[in-house]
Amino acid sequence: MEIFLNLTVGKSSMMHADMWKKVEMLKNAVSHNILKYIGIQILLLSMISCGSASNENSEFPPVEFNVNLDLLSSPLLIDTSFWIQMPSDWPEVDSETFDTAKRAIDNDTLSFFRLKLLRAFKSEKGASCVISKVVDQTPTFDLLNKEFEDILKSSFQTEDVVKGTFRVKGNNVIQYRIIAKPIIAFKLFFQIEGNFYQIDYFIPASLYYAEIRKVESSIGSLASEKERKEMMEKEEDIQERKGSAKESKGG
Repeated sequence: MEIFLNLTVGKSSMMHADMWKKVEMLKNAVSHNILKYIGIQILLLSMISCGSASNENSEFPPVEFNVNLDLLSSPLLIDTSFWIQMPSDWPEVDSETFDTAKRAIDNDTLSFFRLKLLRAFKSEKGASCVISKVVDQTPTFDLLNKEFEDILKSSFQTEDVVKGTFRVKGNNVIQYRIIAKPIIAFKLFFQIEGNFYQIDYFIPASLYYAEIRKVESSIGSLASEKERKEMMEKEEDIQERKGSAKESKGG
């Protein structure tokens, strides 16, 4: 079975489930039993295999993810603001599916957050990811409170909702974890250059152990445009020094 995605949360979740049902009916891909779980918001489960720097006093403690580049595609620049790498076997959805979903999101006036769909990806096995921009004027972090968590629990009829915070490189991130069979998903909220974004990862529960390293690597690849430039300059400097050292030995 495949899973596709709802990009919003809260009061209009069921409406968006219907929206995505229409999208997937066009593609003849997703069953009703999967659609009713669309839109799950989640936190990365127990930060498996991640190392965390010691910073107990910080609201957003820095976390160093184990990034395996062999599992990832080439870096993508999103909205001219940040870079991220997707799992290599999670290609982008076709233009028909993307355009249909984008129109539905653009026309929705009831979602908890107003969103702009930026990119969407889906593997043949049913794992998927969407990247969207929050276009509300209200600071998003201020709205990610207990009320928001309660809305998630009510919408998806589960008590398994957990909130967590951390930093990826210099970027503050809030995550929610919700486990609702048959999927496990990860929702990230973060701010870069004054803009708020969210990334949703969805994994069929049966594929969790096969896919979680890909998700972890993808999250760990997140970097602002400024951070990526600095990393590239640093790498170029290292390569130049290695080249100079070889020339000195050769001389």
